[in-house]
Order: sequence, then C-alpha cells, then structure tokens
Amino acid sequence: MSLRPALRQSGPAASALTRSWQKQILKRGRDGDWLVIRGYNSTGHLVAVAGNAELSHVGILDATHAKVIEAVSPAVTEISLYEFLEEADRVVLIRPANSDRESGRRALAKARGEMGAPYDLLGTMGMPEAGKFYCSELAAWSVGMEVDHEGAGEVLHPAEMAKFGTVQFDSDKADRPN
Repeated sequence: MSLRPALRQSGPAASALTRSWQKQILKRGRDGDWLVIRGYNSTGHLVAVAGNAELSHVGILDATHAKVIEAVSPAVTEISLYEFLEEADRVVLIRPANSDRESGRRALAKARGEMGAPYDLLGTMGMPEAGKFYCSELAAWSVGMEVDHEGAGEVLHPAEMAKFGTVQFDSDKADRPN
C-alpha cells in the first residue's frame, strides 16, 4: 500500500470540503456510527505509517448533536463534528455490523459514559490497561466487541474498522466540490 501525504489545506476550498463532508455524514450517519479519518497531526502520521495504512483515528458519531466522542491523549472527550473533520485529510463513515438505531444510541451512550477516562497509550503497543482507551479500542468496546487483548498483534488499528461494519461514506470515493 502506498501512503499518500496528508497535507493540511486551508482557506475557502478547505472549509467548503469540510462542510460537504459534514453534510454527507449527517445525511447518512446515525448515532453510534464510526468516523475513521486520516489525521493531519504528527500522531495521525505516526499511526498511519506504523500501520502502513491510509487511516489513523476513530471517533464515535453523535449525529443527533453533530458531535464526536473520541479517545485522544490525555482522555476520552467530545468534539464538534466540524472540528473533528477539520483535522481530517480523509473520512470514512462506518456502520458497525448488526447496528440499528437503538443499538447505535446505546453504543454512543456507552462511549459517552467513559468521558474523562484516561488514554490507553500502552494499549496502542499491545499492553492494554483496563479502564483506559485508545481510539479504535473505545469504538469497538462501545458496540460490545472484546478489547484489551495483550500482544502487539492484538492492537486494533483504525484502518481495520471497516472489517467490523459497512462503509456508508468514503470521502475518497465522493465527488469533491469545486
């Protein structure tokens, strides 16, 4: 796989692109869906390179309030959907397998209940700590998947999330506004 560089754009065109992604996500997404992005920051670059993957971060969508629950250092937090997307070079909206509206709401509530929980840095290296979360671990846990498996091969990389659901939107396959 070839990793394209994630270069932050700015100005009216970048804002228009972020707004178009937000519109598509709010149109197609539901509470509890996963937003998987390729982030611009150094952590996003490190995660993408380490995993030889085009994606680097996961958040849980609160479509009702246009918010995202995410596990980032130092803790699980909430951010506006627009701000989350501003930090993305690419976004993929995934509906977890066997998810309906009610189970999506439960998954979102479960993730929101962990607000303030510490970031699981050791978990990203295969040494998970109970009660702590890294991004894809929080997303998987919110829908009832088992997490906290030890071993470097057990780390759940953001690029793997599509294996556990159905893609509803991928910005790389969408028409970009002029």
